Formats: sequence, C-alpha cells, structure tokens
Amino acid sequence: MQIDQLLRFPELLRETFSSLSNDEIRRRSAEGFVAPVEQAWHIADLEVEGYGARIEQLLRADRLHFQDFKGEEIAAQRRYIELELEPALARFASARAANIARLRLTTSNTGTQEGVTGPVTLTRIAQMMSQHDASHAREIALLLREFGLEPSRELRETDVGSWFNRVHPQISQSSYSSQFVPTLDQVFDLFAKPSNRAKVVYVELKTDH
Repeated sequence: MQIDQLLRFPELLRETFSSLSNDEIRRRSAEGFVAPVEQAWHIADLEVEGYGARIEQLLRADRLHFQDFKGEEIAAQRRYIELELEPALARFASARAANIARLRLTTSNTGTQEGVTGPVTLTRIAQMMSQHDASHAREIALLLREFGLEPSRELRETDVGSWFNRVHPQISQSSYSSQFVPTLDQVFDLFAKPSNRAKVVYVELKTDH
C-alpha cells in the first residue's frame, strides 16, 4: 500500500462495518476470526501503542528497545468484545492520520532502532502498517462472506498475496504478491478453463443453521 491507501483504510473500515447489525458486530467467525468490534479495537490500539509509539521513538532517536504489542493479551484484558465500535473507529482514524503526518515530516530514512526482530526504520514501520491493513482486509472479507454479505470491491482488491508471503515464508512465492481475495464467481471461472479442469478446488459453504 502507498501512503494514500494507508490514509484510506480507516474510512474503508468504517464503510465496511456500517452495514453490520449489532449482532454481527460482536459475532466471531467459525473459522477463528475475531468479531468486527474486536478487530476494530485491535487495529486502533496497535496504531496508537504499537506503530505510533515506535514512530515517536525513532523521531526522538530514543535508544530504548521496542516492546512487543501483545495483541491477544491486550484484547482479553480490555474485553474488546464488550466495547462499542464507534470509539474504536474514531481512535484508529485519528491515530492513523497523526502517524502519517509524522512519517511525512521525515524525508529521509535516518531513524533506526533495534526491535525484537531486528533493526526498525520509519520505512519499515510504514510497510508493517500496510501489511497489517492487508491482513485484516483479508480476514474481514472472509468474515463478511461467512455472514452472507459480499465485501466491497475495494476491500476485495486489497493485496493479500503479500500478506500470505509474510505469514508463510517457507512456502512464499513472488508470484503471490498483489493477489486479491477472489469472489466465488472468480473461483468458478478459473476452474472452468480446460487447463484447470483436472485440478481440485474445495469450496466451503456455511449457513447460520
């Protein structure tokens, strides 16, 4: 994602969640994805306490080591599932705008600190933000389909191939980059081609009953 896409994601998140009912906002996926309200609060808190804090340290040339943001522990402690959605969306939008503004203040990649996985730079933080957005776009698209809803074209076209390569480095391939979440029609179209007819595709369908 570029800077404009990073700025766009909070608005896309709001647009996507605005169509959900009160029940759907707190419904967890049978596939293991957390509920939309939990996703929103995780994204917001990470933006403030993870990316925002690291950007601040780099701009101050702070020599402290970065602390890991323990998302699952924080979600349980703060009981995300019981919180309201709107404050999370507002917190994320405000923090993302502030983080992008601070990143734009720096024209060269001069800040470097040692993180838990190695040196961290402002450029690397922007990449991490982009990858995290893509991973949640993928999860939300799959979650919406489980609810019987069709994700927006913009959400579907968020790059999830790069996310897959990052999460599964042992089987990553450069050709996966810039791959999107397919629609069911696209899956059927792919396997309708003669060259693909000998292959097997598993499509899992779910209902609420």
